[in-house]
Amino acid sequence: MGKRLIPHGQRPRPPGGKALAGGLLALCCLLAAVRLSAGPDLLFQTPPKAAGPDREHQVLPEGIFLGTFTVYAYCPCTLCCGQWSGGPTASGTMPEEGRTLAADWDVLPAGTEVYLAGIGWRTVEDTGSSITGDKMDLFMDGHEEALMFGVREVEVWK
Repeated sequence: MGKRLIPHGQRPRPPGGKALAGGLLALCCLLAAVRLSAGPDLLFQTPPKAAGPDREHQVLPEGIFLGTFTVYAYCPCTLCCGQWSGGPTASGTMPEEGRTLAADWDVLPAGTEVYLAGIGWRTVEDTGSSITGDKMDLFMDGHEEALMFGVREVEVWK
């Protein structure tokens, strides 16, 4: 016995198929309406930037999205830094939590200020042999804190 072809309009549909499709369409329309009612400021907002204590409340006049980077964390211990433990960064500064970031200097040269979404502004002051391309290493004061940070995919702005 051969296969029997069923015309397109007569094919069986799963139960609730139309209701599910209608519900998804309604949800998409609702989300679009919410985004549009929020105005263009919500859609095109750049991250905050400033120097000093009010950093979180200032807005960049222009922001350049650099992409999503893989961000690791390190501390000044011998497990993280080996022979360079406790010493200066590759740029000559002493690393400081809340400021120091290691990056590939071919991608982001030393001294570049970048905004890491959910983390804040950091300055590229260090580099490392395994920090290449779209990888970054965030300096933290303690080893446990660096381990807790783990590895994250983070949007980066300049």
